[in-house]
Amino acid sequence: MGLFSKKHKLSAYEAGKALLLYLEPSKSGEDIYNTAKKQLQEINDLDTHQISFELYCLKIFVVDYMTHNIFGNGDKKNKVLDSFYEGIQEFCEQNDPQWFDEIKKRMTDYSTAIMTYYNDVDANDAKKLGPAYFVGNAFSNCLVNEGDVEIAYIGATCFTGCCISLKEILNSVKII
Repeated sequence: MGLFSKKHKLSAYEAGKALLLYLEPSKSGEDIYNTAKKQLQEINDLDTHQISFELYCLKIFVVDYMTHNIFGNGDKKNKVLDSFYEGIQEFCEQNDPQWFDEIKKRMTDYSTAIMTYYNDVDANDAKKLGPAYFVGNAFSNCLVNEGDVEIAYIGATCFTGCCISLKEILNSVKII
């Protein structure tokens, strides 16, 4: 992806701003986002703008989730995410201020899904499928207001692929 390819040391603030570029789909159309978007557009009755918004929200969540997984609950994680969300908020204010509230709702939905994975003892059978199963179901619920197995699978696949690629990106730089 080349997100951090030219600079191997970044401040946490710079890293947060650079992660905004991660949200952009590949120009070549050969990335997880575009593949998921194409698959979702083949499903009847799905609004293309809603698909794009939900995929952006999912990628925003991946940035939050992976930053937490890599940096823990420390100051570095907070600085990266503060800078990242500052950029998200600025973008929303320039386009549609209501988007930021909607994004926060999605982050709550995905966080709840992850917390279910880690904390719900009644979900033991589903836990074998990993956190992507829970995030995929939340993605499906956000997109169609009811669980749809095909959409949940696409969401889970997108979540997993984005986590893998973002982990590689974050591990490729030293954040100071």
